[in-house]
Formats: sequence, C-alpha cells, structure tokens
Amino acid sequence: RLAPLVERDRRRIELLHSLLLSMPGTPTLYYGDEIGMGDNIYLGDRDGVRTPMQWSVDRNGGFSRADPAKLVLPPILDPLYGYQTINVEAQARDPHSLLNWMRRLLAVRSQQKAFGRGSLKMLAPSNRRILAYLREYAEGERQDSILCVANLSRAAQAVELDLASHAGKVPVEMIGGMSFPPIGELTYLLTLPPYGFYWFYLADATQMPSWHVAADERLPELPTLVVKQRLGELLQGASRNILEGETLPAYLPKRRWFAGEKGQPRLCYIVPLDEAEPRCALCEVEIDGLRYQLPLGFLDADQRGDSLPQLLALARLRRGRKVGLLTDAASLPLFARKVLAQLRAEAVIA
Repeated sequence: RLAPLVERDRRRIELLHSLLLSMPGTPTLYYGDEIGMGDNIYLGDRDGVRTPMQWSVDRNGGFSRADPAKLVLPPILDPLYGYQTINVEAQARDPHSLLNWMRRLLAVRSQQKAFGRGSLKMLAPSNRRILAYLREYAEGERQDSILCVANLSRAAQAVELDLASHAGKVPVEMIGGMSFPPIGELTYLLTLPPYGFYWFYLADATQMPSWHVAADERLPELPTLVVKQRLGELLQGASRNILEGETLPAYLPKRRWFAGEKGQPRLCYIVPLDEAEPRCALCEVEIDGLRYQLPLGFLDADQRGDSLPQLLALARLRRGRKVGLLTDAASLPLFARKVLAQLRAEAVIA
C-alpha cells in the first residue's frame, strides 16, 4: 500500500493522490489507501496487502465478528498501522483526517469533466522539480481549463509558467475556492511548499465559478486621533475635522443601517455613557437633517483579542499614554455591561 512506501508522510500521500486523480483515465484506489492502511510483510505472496479492511476498533477491526483464528488472513496489529490506530470510524469523526481529505478531493474532481474526459497538455517549466500540466475539455461553447502544478521536491520551490495563451484568465484554487492574481503576458510565478500541489480552474474574470470565494475587502488605513482623557474631546480642533471630513464619510456608507445620504456629516454631541467610565460614549451624527446615534468605544492595544472591534474601527486613538482603536462600542463587552447598569439605575444620559 501507499502509506508504508512513503513512510506515512501525509504530504507525499496527498501529493501522489492528487496526481492520480488529475491524470487522464479512471483512477483506482486500492482499499485501505483512503485511510493510510499498512501491510503485513510477514505474510507470503500478495497476502500482505490482503488483510481485513479496518473499519473500527472492534474485534477484527470491525471486518468480521468471527473468531480471529478462523479468519483467512489476520488483521494488522502493528502499533503504527494496526486497526486500533487507523480505522474508518475514527477518521470519519476527524475533519482533518486523510479519509475526509480524500472525500473532499474526490468531490472536487467529480465536479469537473475535464479530469475524466479532457485532454492533457504538459508544460515545461525550467524548474525540473515541478510537474505542471493543463487539463482541457470543450463542450459546446463552454471551454474548461484546469492547471495542475505539483512540487515533487522535499523543499519549497518557485516556478515560472508560460500561460500566455490564457492571458486574462483568473486562476481559482479549486479546493479552497480562492482566486489568485490574473494571468498576464509574462510568465506566471508560483511558489509551492514541500510536496505541495495546486489545482487551478482558469476562469474568465467576468464569469467566476459559483464556488469561488471572494477575497476579503482590504481594510482602509486609519487616521490617528488624540484625546487627553475623554472621548468628548473629539469634538475639538483637528480631531473633529478628521472625523467629519474623512473618517465618517468613508465609514458610514459601509454600515447596513445607514440610509445612504450624500451630505456632509456633522457631529452633534459626544457624551459619556457613564461619568465614571470614559472609554464608552454616545455620539450623534447629522446628515441632511437625519440623525444617527453611534456608540463609540476605546479598545486598548493590549485588549485586541476579538476581531470584530478591529473590523469596525473608525480610527486609531491615542488616549494619554495608551494607544488603541476608536471603534463601534456595540462590539465591546464593556458597553453592554454599562448599558444594562444604566437601565437598572434608570439613569439619564445628557
């Protein structure tokens, strides 16, 4: 079987299966290879790879309830490859197991006719440690092209591929669904980890596949505001000019609750939610006669655990000696606690 031949190296097992499933023809998996089963080399002839399938940790690996002495061939009891260590039941419960990885790869392959029926065109990169080829399939007006790249080396490798005939196409990595930079007239540069591989669907930029995952929007560069103690000081001087002229016009249109007014935002007031707690405040913004209340909070740089407050940040904020983010206070646990405390106390914020 494959696993003992590559010394149980998961990277090489995945690489060889990727080559098997992306080459022309009908791929055949020998039973047990999908979970990394081993052999019993002490059995004669071909019996070493004919041991019972390892389904679970039950008697005889779940293959049979019979007396073990009555089996034609004994199950593997090796500490590395035995059924107590490697079996279908355990791997089915592990999302990162070889079995579940194989299922995902087979699912990707089954979605593309190019793998089973398409033509094969070998590429000739200058780096001979890289194997690269195109699988292409045409059906009516539809033309599918899949780029397969494999690193056969135990070291990370870089490769330049001549893909000028596919200029303008966008390589979409088929397992993760992420898009790579578009192909141009120059050679296409890729880097691969040791024994790594890629399957790319070469898609038109205007017709991305349905399983494509759009890249996250790049976070904007945040301006830096300065206050001595309280957030109400943002209404003064340069900080107010930055908030009204730069920060709020860029921030508000990205909020789902914003009605989409085109006017210039104006800060009406910023009042602390609790006089004893200067890190949270209520802000009111007016645009074209409509007013919005925006809770503001200070997130210290030492407290950046959750990603949500960072995604909702309006600006960097220097507060005395501390540096952090001015963010939507609704994303901070402190704000929720203060709101509940004020409700219990029937406090009036003014």
